[in-house]
Amino acid sequence: PAHPELLPLSERYNIQNYRERGLGAAWQTRWQGWDMRLGARKSSLTMNSSLHPDSPLARVADAEPFTPAFALGRELGAQQRIWLSRTQAFLPNRGQMASGAWLPASKSVQWEAGWQWQTATGVDGIAPRHRPQLSLTLFDIEQSNLPAVDPQDRDFFILRGDVRSRGVELGAQAHTGPLEWAIAATFIDARVTPGAGRATREISGVASRSGMVQVAWPRTDGSRWWARM
Repeated sequence: PAHPELLPLSERYNIQNYRERGLGAAWQTRWQGWDMRLGARKSSLTMNSSLHPDSPLARVADAEPFTPAFALGRELGAQQRIWLSRTQAFLPNRGQMASGAWLPASKSVQWEAGWQWQTATGVDGIAPRHRPQLSLTLFDIEQSNLPAVDPQDRDFFILRGDVRSRGVELGAQAHTGPLEWAIAATFIDARVTPGAGRATREISGVASRSGMVQVAWPRTDGSRWWARM
């Protein structure tokens, strides 16, 4: 409209109190070139909320998410390493749907497989910390219970479906004289599994390519200078 300040707006008020407690445990072992890691977290989260300044806070969320993780790696000689991992995560959401139900927590599951190569120790007199490295990582992330504004009533939210992101990460490290170089690039394809109020699989505004270049200069006096783009 020509004068948006003239639109009638209802008075909005919202206050929330969120608390999360939990216990996490992790375990790692190495055996004959294998690297095994396990982890888990058990959380207890509560959320109290009120939509009116004169109303007391009421319990709107009470959950006990469990998020396990594991990773298995293998050394292929002195120069190569491969790994496979799976992790889970959750993120509490604020807000409610038009039905009055409060949004459940968003969930995420990530699979990752990777390969890394580096020159052998002592080759051409290169110190172990200066060994050139290459890495390749494949990832698959699936997120669910993602909130979006309800197109029929913008005061409320909907669950828009699942987002699946798949891609490749490339990385390299090397030295030239006193300088340390690091290069990384990520190629990602993110798509939506249509949910309520969502008709397209494309996600606008998500870059399909990103990257980083860094050059660092470690000094003998213990200081370190770097530039990154």
